[in-house]
Amino acid sequence: MEDIIFKADESLTIRLHFIVKNRLKYTHLGKSYPKHTQCLMYSNDLLDCFETIVKHAKDEDNQAFAYKLVGEKCLKNIRNKWLRGEVRKLLDGALANES
Repeated sequence: MEDIIFKADESLTIRLHFIVKNRLKYTHLGKSYPKHTQCLMYSNDLLDCFETIVKHAKDEDNQAFAYKLVGEKCLKNIRNKWLRGEVRKLLDGALANES
């Protein structure tokens, strides 16, 4: 998924960057690790928030829903209600275009 960038004016930029780590299997160790979806939120190019959700074995593999969940967790750290709503609109629009 592309980065989601919100620019209020020249002084404020918020960027959401998503990372998906797929299941890693090490057969010689007998271990496997579940799929992780991570969201990094940058405010003016400084890391402001880092959230992760994990897909467990019984969960449905719906990547758009995972993006929405982890994005909402990051958006909780934005204290300004108007700003949080504007970034949420961009997130929802990007998810609608993704599917």
